[in-house]
Amino acid sequence: MELTEITLRMVMDSGLLTPGTLIYSSTDPVQTAVVNSDGTIKISGEKVFYSPSGAAKSITDSSINGWRFWKVLLDDVYVELSFFREQYRSRIAGDRT
Repeated sequence: MELTEITLRMVMDSGLLTPGTLIYSSTDPVQTAVVNSDGTIKISGEKVFYSPSGAAKSITDSSINGWRFWKVLLDDVYVELSFFREQYRSRIAGDRT
């Protein structure tokens, strides 16, 4: 499976991220958003986006890879959202063997 085919919803459904996970902007860690159970991202409790890139663009006002822009605080280290997408792909590849 190609990375571009993997959605945040798929990552959520696999259990790699849980609903309510707080994600942090890579440009300003004070700027946060919440990942919803349906794979959408809510910023500032109001705006809902259907992709990490859409949510990132609303902050940067330019096209940007949201999987790399958003970070999750994991064991006191900020990890790119893309890490979880890679984990999902690895898990799926392992299921096929």
